[in-house]
Amino acid sequence: MHARAVAALRDPATAEAASAEALSTLRYWEDRGMSNAENIAAWREILAMTDTEAAARAILEDSEDGSLRRQNTPFGPLAFSFKRQG
Repeated sequence: MHARAVAALRDPATAEAASAEALSTLRYWEDRGMSNAENIAAWREILAMTDTEAAARAILEDSEDGSLRRQNTPFGPLAFSFKRQG
């Protein structure tokens, strides 16, 4: 899932839409209290990175923080489908 998100963010044809959709998901979660503020802030920081490779490394980071962040991701199909249902 996150490898596809990174690929979308690296591709100039899809980067803007992928980032916008992830940010929209974060706003949705934030408005409804569906994720903690720290997780939302971490994803916003990643999505604001102008260095695509730094953002890719942060998304795929092999650490406890990276793993925890990916458990509540704005790139997951569940996040997108849940947002559409609400």
